[in-house]
Amino acid sequence: MRILLPTPLGKKESRFRPSHLIAATVMSVILPAAVATHAHAQGFGFKRTKATLTYKWPARVYLTNATFAVKVSSQAKLVASHAVEQMGEFLESQVRSINPGLKPVSDAPETFINCTILDAETSSGWEYRTTSEYQATGTHTVTNPETGAIETVTDYGYVNVNYQVQVITGRMSVEYWIKDARSGLLLDQDKLTPAYRQEFKDGLGAPGIDWIVSTMTQQAVWEIAQRLTPRSEDIKVVLPKGKLAQASNLFKKGLWDQSLALLEAMPALKKPKDDAYRLYGLALAYEATAFTTHDPVMIRKRLERAVELYRTATRLNPGEENFWEPRNRAELGSYVYGLRIIQARKFEECGNKLAAQSVTGKAADCLSLAEEVRKEATPLPVLNNEAVIKLVRQATEEEYLLASIKHTRAKQFDLSASGRADLAQAGVNDRVIKAMQRSQVQRSNRGRALSIISLAALIWPYALLVF
Repeated sequence: MRILLPTPLGKKESRFRPSHLIAATVMSVILPAAVATHAHAQGFGFKRTKATLTYKWPARVYLTNATFAVKVSSQAKLVASHAVEQMGEFLESQVRSINPGLKPVSDAPETFINCTILDAETSSGWEYRTTSEYQATGTHTVTNPETGAIETVTDYGYVNVNYQVQVITGRMSVEYWIKDARSGLLLDQDKLTPAYRQEFKDGLGAPGIDWIVSTMTQQAVWEIAQRLTPRSEDIKVVLPKGKLAQASNLFKKGLWDQSLALLEAMPALKKPKDDAYRLYGLALAYEATAFTTHDPVMIRKRLERAVELYRTATRLNPGEENFWEPRNRAELGSYVYGLRIIQARKFEECGNKLAAQSVTGKAADCLSLAEEVRKEATPLPVLNNEAVIKLVRQATEEEYLLASIKHTRAKQFDLSASGRADLAQAGVNDRVIKAMQRSQVQRSNRGRALSIISLAALIWPYALLVF
């Protein structure tokens, strides 16, 4: 039987089928249930709410003195005296712009910054290149249908065109170091290798030697300045909703202390996976409040608390991918400020030893601050074969183990035949080993290095000091 419903004039009749009634009934039940579930379950929701978290990374080089002096010299014949003088002036201005409290002086500076250009060379050569250009390729004749006249028409197309370029290259080797004048303690040192390469079509606009040398010296100064510069980084963070919406709104307004107080007063949620979002919100609040102070000890203390909370959140809900990147970030931040604290203490200890050396005549046992930091610093943990085996022996839930393998940034697996055999012998199952292989392939495809050294270099060059 067919039921006909009244239709407006000029429109086709509506046909109502039993299947329509069933679908409408089902949707009337499902939609309210979905809305109710969304209202009570914790998470980030379909439309993500984000806020900005500002991370403050300390400078690689520990400078506390009020005065400094810059000295630049050159052993390279190619570098003229005026280029050496310009490099010194540029470096001095960069240091002053980084830290206006530092004053350049010529007599009795508290900090020495020394640069020596060891070598420099430039070269020029001609090479051929090929490009595709749209241009006339010939002609053909056609008959005009209206007049019957024969006309000549130009043909166009893409053709390969050869041209010459002048390739200008430059290379420079610069040795630099920074010392504390009172103690002679070496604060930082490195060998820099600025380079230049540019192509000029038909040689038009090719620079002279002085300009190339100046460009490379500026690059060297910029690299040094980066080591002396504290860095701020604005990070977009996702905020949890549901019962955590009020705390997230406070966080979004920059009221981090109020958000932290609200979350700390909130009791744990009944379901562990829901409570993971409360812990995530707490961790965000600790990260944000960490940078409201300039005390590295307090910053690290709050970052360590954030790490604890993130780790618990990932264990309770390992499938929530938005937990892992913040965990990696907080772990690195805690590690970096740990180095900063060691650096400050070693600066005082070694400075006092070296200053007393002239009085006692006994050789001090520390000359390099970086070397002293290396001796004491605990390496940033790397997820490797041994760590995976340890997690398996601790009866870690497989879901958490697989998520750790997928999302941990500091990882380096040995997946050779012998490495896989050792994993299998230790009780690591095929699913976990395949996840390790997949992770390694994905990192390779993204062009990421397999070591934490490269990871740290990408995020913060100071971390290289302790490896």
